[in-house]
Amino acid sequence: MAATVSAFLAMVLVTEEIARAHSAMRVAINMQIGPALTLLQFGSEEQKKNSFRRSSPVKKSAASRSPSPTPVPTWRRYARPRRKDGDRYLLNGSKLWISNAPVTTWWLGLRLHRPIAKTPRHERFYADWDRPGLTRKPLETMGAHCSPIGELIFDNFPIPVANRLGNEGDGFKICMWQLNQTRLNCAAGALGVARAAKEAAVSYCNQRFNLARRSASFR
Repeated sequence: MAATVSAFLAMVLVTEEIARAHSAMRVAINMQIGPALTLLQFGSEEQKKNSFRRSSPVKKSAASRSPSPTPVPTWRRYARPRRKDGDRYLLNGSKLWISNAPVTTWWLGLRLHRPIAKTPRHERFYADWDRPGLTRKPLETMGAHCSPIGELIFDNFPIPVANRLGNEGDGFKICMWQLNQTRLNCAAGALGVARAAKEAAVSYCNQRFNLARRSASFR
């Protein structure tokens, strides 16, 4: 437990300092403690071997996709995925605001299945993006250009059942576990940006004069 706490504390301190200098760069840390750590925690030995072998070069990056808990719906359409031939899922729908979507090579997704008159079930899975049935669209942003954001559009995108993490219905639990890791990193990043903004504001107020006085003297 002590080692885990120390590791998270170190991650927070490093993330805050990186975000203070460049907010978008800290997303790289978030993508490692999110998709990669989740796969390490819940994946089978075979899944770990196959996925980490493919993503081991530095040029291979990860992304994560989950239904966003925001008041504004980001799903433009959400068709019910279905299994075909018993060995894969077919995913349909779209999702906005995906970190690294224009450049990444593999991702960790959350599939929602709504059986009639039953409680919705979620599955967590990983998948390569070199399969047919996926369209990626970059989104323009005002900043953070080295952490590109995009939209994913799925049209019968195939996902092998072997890529599912845990059992059917475990997806929501796994997703919440992942968010526990990544949201701490996000908070540390926000703190770093806030520090940089405060320092810039204080510096500006100490340099700018108004009515023959430094702006900082008007309190």
